[in-house]
Amino acid sequence: MIFYKYTALLFFLINVILLSPDTWADEDSTCDIFCQAGIALSDIEPATEERTSNDIIKSSMLIVTDTKSTKKMLKSFITMFEEATSEKMPFSIDIKSSYGTNSSFSIDGFEVVFQETPSPVELLSIDSQKCSGSNVNTYDLLYNIYSDLRLQEDWYKAYPEWTCEINNLNINLKGISELNGESLEAELGYGPSELIHELSNNIDITSSASSSFNSRSDELVQIFDFVIDFNDLVIFSISGKEGANPDHIFDFMQELRSIFIEDNIYETKEIIKNSPAKFWVEFVDSAIKDPSWIIDIAESSGLISSSQTLYNISLGISWSDGFYRDISILSGGAVDAGMIFAKAYTANKMNKYEVQILLQNFGFDGELQGLYLDLIYSYYDQFFDEIKIFVNNPSGIMVELDFAEGLDTSIVEKLEENPMLFFTILNNMDLSINANPNL
Repeated sequence: MIFYKYTALLFFLINVILLSPDTWADEDSTCDIFCQAGIALSDIEPATEERTSNDIIKSSMLIVTDTKSTKKMLKSFITMFEEATSEKMPFSIDIKSSYGTNSSFSIDGFEVVFQETPSPVELLSIDSQKCSGSNVNTYDLLYNIYSDLRLQEDWYKAYPEWTCEINNLNINLKGISELNGESLEAELGYGPSELIHELSNNIDITSSASSSFNSRSDELVQIFDFVIDFNDLVIFSISGKEGANPDHIFDFMQELRSIFIEDNIYETKEIIKNSPAKFWVEFVDSAIKDPSWIIDIAESSGLISSSQTLYNISLGISWSDGFYRDISILSGGAVDAGMIFAKAYTANKMNKYEVQILLQNFGFDGELQGLYLDLIYSYYDQFFDEIKIFVNNPSGIMVELDFAEGLDTSIVEKLEENPMLFFTILNNMDLSINANPNL
């Protein structure tokens, strides 16, 4: 578990410190992160691109400028981690090259290597990663959170749209498990463990999002898209449109700031001021050991209880012929048997009475069929052709849900008490299914 704790702290601090370093070093501070790394502020390129009136960032420096400064930041991160934990960091972090402007950045050859073994073990590597979009390479918003637990009320204006790509991400699961004294092969068997190792290499990820504030509904409406390709074996995608009140995130940060700075309940104010990295190390460590306290804060601030509005969501998955064969073999014939069973029911389209008998055989309550039979049969009739295509050549499926007026997601929590609300959801939803999508 110690190794997993290091891993969690490592990647959290990479995101917090690398993406939000203190470049200002006010008069009262002794030495900021660039000072510690030996970088002169005169060496850092200021943001020079023209800004719009919607930008909340008034003055900035770039997260990523060039290879030299990024490498120095990574070295300073290691130093700060060791000082914050009073432990030697067992990882090394390096890159081959990097470049950035105000609205884009790229990093090539990123790697994390575990050094405290006779032969160093590469735990993670990424061939290239790049992002573009408004303010995507400036850090003022994140820095305010990192150094002062402060979030502006209009924080959501900082990143109105962005796109990111990660190419050839490799995770050494075998090396990670061995360092922790475990073995996937011993736990799962040779076949499943080899398949998991295959899936954890050559991973490509693309993601994008755009957001705008709807003043009539007081919602931050976001359109998002995420695709992850596991070594050309399995591709998973999710995209959609959702809305939520952004004030709850602001209230959550305000409560954290009140606890740790304003009321200084745990005497952390000076730690955050003088060594924010140390505070965040302890914060993450505490959250890992006992997450209940941060869940309580999220609940009291309304972050957990706040509802969202779902307008659209699309879920897709596709797989290669080789992956399907491997899964079929590993299932011991269960997958093939399921497909044979499904083909028997898709050879010809059933009438409503036949569907009714089938549902009864699957345990559906006959007394409630008046509520759901017409709806289920309409879906069966609508998607029969796509289902038949999938059953005869199963290589993927995509399901899309549309809610023209938006679905208040709090209704889902009420389903257990009132299952009939499920039909309210169905009656206000447009469903589409696409067999074997090209993701």
